[in-house]
Amino acid sequence: AEILEEGISEALPALVPKIYHTLHNEDGILELDRHVNTTSTQFAGLNDSSDEEDDDQAVRGMTVKTSLTDEKASAAHLAGVLSKKAGPSFIQHGWQLFEPILHGCSYFHDEVRGQSAKTAALFCGFFTQHDAANPKVQQVLGEVAGRLFEMTTTDDSKEVCSDSLTAVGTLFEVVSPALMASYVEGASQAIMTVLTEKAVCQTLADDEDDDEESEDHDGQVMDTAAEAFEQVAKCFGSGFAQTFATFLPVFTKMAKPSKADNSRVAGTGVLAEVSKSLGPAVSPYLNDVRMLPTHI
Repeated sequence: AEILEEGISEALPALVPKIYHTLHNEDGILELDRHVNTTSTQFAGLNDSSDEEDDDQAVRGMTVKTSLTDEKASAAHLAGVLSKKAGPSFIQHGWQLFEPILHGCSYFHDEVRGQSAKTAALFCGFFTQHDAANPKVQQVLGEVAGRLFEMTTTDDSKEVCSDSLTAVGTLFEVVSPALMASYVEGASQAIMTVLTEKAVCQTLADDEDDDEESEDHDGQVMDTAAEAFEQVAKCFGSGFAQTFATFLPVFTKMAKPSKADNSRVAGTGVLAEVSKSLGPAVSPYLNDVRMLPTHI
């Protein structure tokens, strides 16, 4: 798809049903247990010690089935690539795939949720570009934006939070400012929640044995939050100045010497990038921005 771009359209009728099947199919313990030969509770086949062979078969089946979550994530990624490359021929297929993509945002597997979030944002860009007259587009945009903001603040996985923030940034990159204007407040609140370290994934105790890995994940979340904010600012340019003013104390606080390195890098970096996007509109805030070198 990346190479052929719109030339991939000839393969869509055969390819999309397979993507749909992988995305839409509910795989997991509950579905697997229907294949376990038991006359009692749904989990009896897994707990019945009198039939060890059936137990082993049930466990093996569960292992194989849950491995399909990797295929779900890959299918969601492919759907996103097709929305970017296949052109208008993907319109009908995009609507067919949208529901399972949105459903994937609440799937139990972290990678599926994260990839579905990023693809959902790409779908919004595709629909607004190639099917703008369709009255469903506005509804879809609202559904996706709301879901992404919710995932950013409430998901318990730092990886999913980071992916959701990436998707928020993508949304403001691929959809016109006119359509995104009503979502600036929601996006700003979600990003602010992360930057002030109040998102659910940031308040939970880390279950990772490697402290360095945990710090890397913390830094990744902060970096993607800063990048999402930069993209929102880039989308609206000088019109973003008022929102920027509410964030300014947060970023200057992040840049203080007492903060962790990843916080200081994110704070100074985003202020520099947003200042470029605002242009002359940043003038009222220059005194605060000039203080950053002394903090560094």
